[in-house]
Amino acid sequence: MTTSIFVAVLFGLCVTVNATAAFHRTRSTLDDLYSYPKNQNSLSGIPPKSNGFTPGSAAQPFSLWTLRNGMVTYPSKDFPKGVPIGFHAFSNKSAFLECMWTNSNSLTDFVETAPLNARYVFMTFEDNAYTVIAWMESVFKSALMKSKLSKEQQDTFRKQCYFVVSSVDDLGNWIPSLLSSWACDGHGCGYDQVQFYYAGWSPQIVTSKRLDARYDWAFNHQWKPTSAILSAVTDSCSTESLKSFKNGTVAVLSNESQGCSIATKVANLQTVGAAGIIVYSKAGSPVQEFNCNGDECNIMINIPVISIPYSHQLVVALSMGSPDVTATLQTTSSPNFYFTIDCNGNLAEAGWFLYPSLEFLAWQMQWLEYKSNLQSNISELTDYVVPVFNGTTMQGKSGTGYATVTLNNLHTYQSLYLDMQLGCPGTMDEDCPPWDHTPTLYVSCDKSSTSWTEIGRWITSFRRKVGHWLTDISPLLPVLSVSQGETQECTFQLKMTAWWAKAWVATLNLRFVQKPHSFAVLEKWSNNMVGPYAYSVVPLFQGGTFDKTYNQNYKPYQFEIPSGVKAVQIYAVITGHGSDNNNCAEFCVTSHHFSINNKTYIRTFTNAGTPLGCAHRVPQGVVPNEHGTWLYGRDGWCDGQQVDPWVIDITMDVKSSSSNTVTYKGLFNGKDPNPTQNPGVIKMVSYLVYYK
Repeated sequence: MTTSIFVAVLFGLCVTVNATAAFHRTRSTLDDLYSYPKNQNSLSGIPPKSNGFTPGSAAQPFSLWTLRNGMVTYPSKDFPKGVPIGFHAFSNKSAFLECMWTNSNSLTDFVETAPLNARYVFMTFEDNAYTVIAWMESVFKSALMKSKLSKEQQDTFRKQCYFVVSSVDDLGNWIPSLLSSWACDGHGCGYDQVQFYYAGWSPQIVTSKRLDARYDWAFNHQWKPTSAILSAVTDSCSTESLKSFKNGTVAVLSNESQGCSIATKVANLQTVGAAGIIVYSKAGSPVQEFNCNGDECNIMINIPVISIPYSHQLVVALSMGSPDVTATLQTTSSPNFYFTIDCNGNLAEAGWFLYPSLEFLAWQMQWLEYKSNLQSNISELTDYVVPVFNGTTMQGKSGTGYATVTLNNLHTYQSLYLDMQLGCPGTMDEDCPPWDHTPTLYVSCDKSSTSWTEIGRWITSFRRKVGHWLTDISPLLPVLSVSQGETQECTFQLKMTAWWAKAWVATLNLRFVQKPHSFAVLEKWSNNMVGPYAYSVVPLFQGGTFDKTYNQNYKPYQFEIPSGVKAVQIYAVITGHGSDNNNCAEFCVTSHHFSINNKTYIRTFTNAGTPLGCAHRVPQGVVPNEHGTWLYGRDGWCDGQQVDPWVIDITMDVKSSSSNTVTYKGLFNGKDPNPTQNPGVIKMVSYLVYYK
């Protein structure tokens, strides 16, 4: 291991700028964002992942020698039953991991986000493991002290962390085999490298680790030609200073040069025709992750921007004006750097880390905690469980196809939950479809009608197979009980508008419960076993193209309250999709207004376009560390999550003795939408629900 990483602790840190303007939000899978060149050591040349370490299989016992706790074993009091465990193995061959551990924000964000009740195991691949792990513990303690955690929380967290003194290769258990079996390249894993060639060197090639700029700023990771000539640059703070720059070459500059931001330099070099940019660190300092800040992010960067450690050999060659130094980008596969054990003692993948922050491990641990809580909640919803789909393939225009089930005695239940699991063919996350789509559940219980009613909506994740959600749709119970008899036949279909997309695998159970649901109407009924029950659902408004004519489609709806009604609700499911000149309707903030007899209820999707809007919702069921741009907040939804309904109790706003009027409108920035190109779409269903 080089000394540079220890010098970094004393003299410098990996600098990361986290402010990326909302303008730059894009819908992308990481396959789109990263086009990594693979060398002969890439994943294409390694054997398939071992069935012995399939996600979901039971983790076997192990022992580890640790820095402060001696030998710890699993399972034992060190790793109690029902407590998830996160594992991370450090390698100094990875510039990504170097930055992760020399960036104080990375570690501080981790300790402030990670669940305190979980356990964490830190390891290293380095031969001088004791020295490296002691350094890792030291910087970890510093991050704890700088965090917002109380002294008591810091002490608790420290006790939950184990720093392993043996190299991964010397553990003597199954963990090294798992990390090798789950080998990976790209997207925060693997060894991202740049290979330099110069005929005057002996040997003629030098390979350096590299760190790519933030994925959503400079998202191109291959220059043309693939073996590009290098040009030394001393001043790039203006295009005027770059008049002599050779078009089509890769610019090489020092991170020590001042005068303007790295984003300004990159923009100027792109303007004058640079094929890519290499920034080398000060001697003895760690690599830095580069990103834009504020308005700088409005400039689209289409060339690779990479950071490398200081290379005396390279600097000397360029300072001599050598015209034929070339560079090629490559990624070599590595053992995996992360895995987890869930609350049931089963192996689980940790997903992809999009930039060098250990907070991604924290989000995975939040997810395992969420799933444990979900299992606990589901275990209480057992009054009447009806399987609809069981590992059913969803693909093509018919989706899952049709599933007809018989429902019994629905009048005895007050609550209904959709228990949905969404996986995919294969055993690993990488086997899943790359894009996010919108599976929608339709039901028809009236044999005399061909109409279908939407009762559930979800968003698939980017290539992760672990989705599991519980959605309370209790106000829609009347949709399933059309007849007045003891039994009712209903037909269900789950499908996506993107019928051409790759297959998902769905498991859906209907969970009927006798107790009142979370949308129980009227405070006086909410704590009683018997209260008003939903008996009628009336369609209201549907969505449409979000353009200047959007609100012209919604005429006031007049209705009278049927006799015997004790409560009334509006039930709506609303999501925004598409990308016009305002980033609408996926990444723009829209507001939705229901007015009942001039009393207005508003829901504004302020989360849309925020950098970490969906990452912050992992505890509410967002699948973390997806293989795409899952972090950003969306307009009423997140990748890898259920879409929750908006339920409005309008009982006190309606008149029982005369006609009532309900209206709807959707706005962008408080006004009617008026895009100049490619208008987006608001997907909406809404209903009036009557209770007796």
